[in-house]
Amino acid sequence: MKNIRSLREKIDLIDNQIQNLLVKRFKLIDRLAHLKVKQGVPIYIKQREKTKLMQIKGSKYLFSIFKSILDASKKYQTAAKRRFTKNGKNDKIIL
Repeated sequence: MKNIRSLREKIDLIDNQIQNLLVKRFKLIDRLAHLKVKQGVPIYIKQREKTKLMQIKGSKYLFSIFKSILDASKKYQTAAKRRFTKNGKNDKIIL
């Protein structure tokens, strides 16, 4: 039981790190969406996503996780685009 607890504690630490990194990532995505709106650049660029996914090395599970991150990023940018277009300014980031 001790080994299970120890491993779970390590996994929890990694999960916290992943969460913190994702929050940082989405803050950057918010800034990116704002720039895309200002510059008239589309939110979704199929070739960029394809390139990013091709860079994923590892199992199908890792690929699936990154695909989910990219899908969530597109949804977030789309919502941010609506917010920026409506308000013309950068409101609070909604995570």
